[in-house]
Amino acid sequence: MQHFREALNWLNHLSSEAKFFREKKIPSLEITKKFLDFLEKPDVFFEYRIIIGGTAGKGSVCTITEQTLLKNKKTVTTLLSPHIEKITERIRINGQNISEENFGSFILKIKEASKILGILPTYYEAIVLAGILAGKKNKTDILVAEIGIGGAYDAVNAVSGKRISGLTFIGRDHTDVLGDDLADIAKTKAGIFTTDSVFSISYEKNFQKIVQKEAKNKVVFLEQNKNSNELLAQKISEFILKKPVNIKKTNLPARWENIKLSKNFIKKLFFSRKYYFFTRQLNKQKNLNFSLRKKYLCGRRQPATLRTLIYKKKFFSDLQFQSLPRVSAANKVNIQIILDGAHSEPRFVYIKSKIKNTKGKKIGIFAMTKNHDPKSFEIIKNYFDEIFWVQLDKERNFWSAEFLCQKIKKGKILDPDPQKTFLMIIKKFFETYFLEENKTNKYCVKNLKKQKINIFILGSFFLCGEIRKLILKK
Repeated sequence: MQHFREALNWLNHLSSEAKFFREKKIPSLEITKKFLDFLEKPDVFFEYRIIIGGTAGKGSVCTITEQTLLKNKKTVTTLLSPHIEKITERIRINGQNISEENFGSFILKIKEASKILGILPTYYEAIVLAGILAGKKNKTDILVAEIGIGGAYDAVNAVSGKRISGLTFIGRDHTDVLGDDLADIAKTKAGIFTTDSVFSISYEKNFQKIVQKEAKNKVVFLEQNKNSNELLAQKISEFILKKPVNIKKTNLPARWENIKLSKNFIKKLFFSRKYYFFTRQLNKQKNLNFSLRKKYLCGRRQPATLRTLIYKKKFFSDLQFQSLPRVSAANKVNIQIILDGAHSEPRFVYIKSKIKNTKGKKIGIFAMTKNHDPKSFEIIKNYFDEIFWVQLDKERNFWSAEFLCQKIKKGKILDPDPQKTFLMIIKKFFETYFLEENKTNKYCVKNLKKQKINIFILGSFFLCGEIRKLILKK
């Protein structure tokens, strides 16, 4: 634990990756390569390096590929960015987050190298280097790495050796870093198709000529559809395994975590141990892949569908209720919490039909970092009955809740703190749909029809992490 705290203190003093761009300096891979050389080239240890870039969908492709390879007896190190709740999420060894102690140990090796070299890496570069060291230490076969920003100049792109390069699609994202011109963005993202690439693949459809011109080898272009991420992961896995694979039979850990999240939500937020809860039967094992793929995104999206039965005496104390709804009344209420890291124009375009088709009242809790364009909220704002704006204090600066509210011209601010806003919405919900009967000191449903409330957490992975912390907190 001491190593972990020391590592965090050092990381928090390093500059962010985006700082190089804000100062109008062009970043290069020189620093990362110097560290890799000093560390005796741990990046060349792997059988293959899988580099996944694109505007969105990278995390999904990395996760699906990781799980498919693990199922086929390969060992895998996976590097993801950013983390949602814990920094250890950024380095996964064989499908499990690295331990805090091991994370701290590898980061401190980078710190030691930094002192000897007289060079400071960025926050992001240090974690990438630590992840590569962790993969070598654990003797994993494959390195799966998600590009953080852009492509050509990302620290992940510094690795040497036989690689498979996958590109999802090109869209506007990180415009403060990459600019607003899609053609220029395409050139930068195509930089992952290097001379080391033995297989290059993408489902980009609008900038294929630019991507192919920038690529150092032939790029295979897939047809873009709703299952493009699964298909991209399938083709990459088949190239490595030299045999057909069935992605539909791959159980993704993020999906299983949704079930655990649902149960913990009730146990640790809504109720004490005196209360009882069960989830809807959406997440049965045999239907898990199909039902969630159709309704939700995979990767780091965290949907949790909840149906509650409440009984006995004490309700969540912060809501200050003196008695509880009847079991029959509470059974008429279905609360759905959807945590989604979507934060860019193309992802909002992708999910707007899912939002539109979601039945019941729709409530949004939104926030966004300053390296994303808040105008993208215009795409989805009219599908919500209510919107509440929040902000976070993180290593990446967030737009203020007041600014977002004025910019989008819809919604309001209950409290800038996302956790407080979330709790206030839950309290308002119970006050709206449950009415205390004074004679019996019980609650009954005001509207006898079944109520479905959907609370969408959108705009930032960090925002999703804050709500997850609240949900999982004892």
